[in-house]
Amino acid sequence: MNKKLREKINLAELYKKVPNRFLLTVAAAKRARQIDDGARPLIDNVSLSNEKSLDIALMEIQLGKINVFIDESSDNGSILDEISDYLDSDSLLPDPVDPHTQPSPKRKQSV
Repeated sequence: MNKKLREKINLAELYKKVPNRFLLTVAAAKRARQIDDGARPLIDNVSLSNEKSLDIALMEIQLGKINVFIDESSDNGSILDEISDYLDSDSLLPDPVDPHTQPSPKRKQSV
C-alpha cells in the first residue's frame, strides 16, 4: 500500500531547509495557492485529486525543489520597518475631541 504524502512529510527535515517556522508557513501557503491556481507540482507521481496542495507544497520544500529564503539585499527596508513606522505614526491616534464643538447626543422625546 502506498503511503499518503502527508505521512512522508518530516517536520525536522523541513526545519533544516527553512529554520523559521513562520517563513515556512508563508512559503508553503503561497506555493499551495499556486498549485490550486493550476501550477504543476514539482514532484513526480503525485495526484492532485488524491493529495492536498499544502501537502504537495511542503513535500516540494522538503525535497529541495523549492528554496525558501529572505531577500535581505533590498534597500527598501523590511515589512517590520514599515509596520513599525506605521505604529509609531500619529495616524493611529484619534483626533482630539472638543466637547464644546461636538453635538450632544439626541435624547428620545416622550410623546
